[in-house]
Amino acid sequence: MTKSSADQAARDNRANQLNPNNDAYRSSRGESSRPAAPDAPRSPSAPAPVTERNPKASDK
Repeated sequence: MTKSSADQAARDNRANQLNPNNDAYRSSRGESSRPAAPDAPRSPSAPAPVTERNPKASDK
């Protein structure tokens, strides 16, 4: 590894350790894994899909 790529790797590592969205953030603080995600907001239930054929006026 050249000096410039080693410097870049060190900068990338530091940035990852300061980013709470990165696993390196938790591992650098002695935490084992990402905390459980909170429940996602529930969206209103969608209407049930129509499964019956809707005949056209010309089909009658």
